[in-house]
Formats: sequence, C-alpha cells, structure tokens
Amino acid sequence: MFSVLFWLFAGVCALVYGVLLVKNRPSTSRTMFKTMAIGFLALLALIGDVYLLAIALGLSAVGDACLAQDEKWLRPGIAAFAAAHLAYVALFLISGGGAGLDVARLMAQILILVAAASFVLWLWPDLGPMRVLVGLYLGIITIMTMAAIGLPAGLALAGIGAVMFFASDGILAAEMFKLKPNAPARAWTPYPVWALYWGGQAAITAAFVGRMG
Repeated sequence: MFSVLFWLFAGVCALVYGVLLVKNRPSTSRTMFKTMAIGFLALLALIGDVYLLAIALGLSAVGDACLAQDEKWLRPGIAAFAAAHLAYVALFLISGGGAGLDVARLMAQILILVAAASFVLWLWPDLGPMRVLVGLYLGIITIMTMAAIGLPAGLALAGIGAVMFFASDGILAAEMFKLKPNAPARAWTPYPVWALYWGGQAAITAAFVGRMG
C-alpha cells in the first residue's frame, strides 16, 4: 500500500514541477516539488530495503534542492549528484554489473564513452573555473551509465534509466555552458531535461523495487 502511494506522490510532484514550475524562478514551492519528486522514490527504495539506491536517490534529492536555487548552489549541487552516482556505481557492481554484457551492450558502453569524451571536448572552452568539477562529474556519470548497461537482463530497466539520466545531464550542461542567455532553445530545453531525469530515476527505482502499483 505504501509503495503505491509513494509512486503516486512521486509522479504527481514530478508532473507539477515539470509542467508548472520547471521554468519558474527559485521559490519555496519550486524547490519543494522538485525535491519531493525524487524524495518519494528514495522512500520507496528505503521500504524496499535497497539501501544503496535510497542513498543515491537521497543524494539526488539534495542535489535537486541545490540546483533549484540560484547559481551559488551550483557547486554543492554537482557534488551531491556526483556522490549519488558513486552510490549507484556501488549498487550496480554488487548487483552483477558486467554479468549482462554481450556484444550489443559492449557497443552501447563504447558509444557512451565516445559521446562523453566528445561532449567534454565540446564543453571545455566554455567551462572556465568549473572545468575540474564538471570534468570529474561527467567522468563519474559516464562510469555509472556504463555500469548500468552491464547489469543482468532482469535489471535492464536500470540501464535504460541510466542512459536517460546521462542524456538529461548532457542537455542540461549544454544549456548551462553553451547556450546564450537569449537563445531560443532555452524556451524548451528544461522540459526534456526534467522528463529524462525523473523518468530515468524512476526507471532505475522500478528496476530494483518493483513496478509501479
């Protein structure tokens, strides 16, 4: 019963944030809905006794709370998400990361690695003082995504979720460091960033604690 309610609460919060608040200026309500959308997933992991998942989602919620604020919270937010990805890596490795590798998944891992390296090179001139932190973060999320792709077939949904998370962060990084303040693309980029991010986190959660409902 609790799991159904937590899925419902998480989905409602994600929808409210993604439709009504995603482009708003920082506010208490914006921070609250964004954080709770992941916080309820963390509670799902907790009641499911998947503690590393709960830690990863809890750290992600902290990162969301930071990134919902102004730019001075950017570095703590990135650090929180980097720690979340390290928790995910630990979870995936102890859950059989590598056991599901075949030619197709190996090729997918190579594509992720090439995409990440190309993306870093593309962003590098515009990162300024954020180069080291962003570079480390992109390295960690790349490792996380590759580990997820290598999970056994029964956890394949987590691999899909990790790739969605990876894509979301790619769009977000391009928005933050490449797009000019008045770029027309800024009118729509927040929507796929949030949809891919929350959908990816929900997919990883569902892979480990069961399907919705």
